[in-house]
Amino acid sequence: MATVLHDRPRPMTANIGFASAVAEAGMLLRASTHAGSATFASASARAVAFRGRDDEGYRTEFIRLVELAAALEPLDRFASVSTS
Repeated sequence: MATVLHDRPRPMTANIGFASAVAEAGMLLRASTHAGSATFASASARAVAFRGRDDEGYRTEFIRLVELAAALEPLDRFASVSTS
């Protein structure tokens, strides 16, 4: 079986856009070497932009948690400093 794939960029759907924000936040929380230039601010902005339908409020809660992590991020730098 063979299939031709055409390179036609399409806008992200709400689910894919939101999932990419979750993945970005996850890489930041785990301090992944693959996080590149990811930030909690960009993850939060993308999650807000692609929130879509949120009947149970889980997506809104995720956005709140990412914003909380962003607020705590400067404190995280001092947690790994050893006191000798």
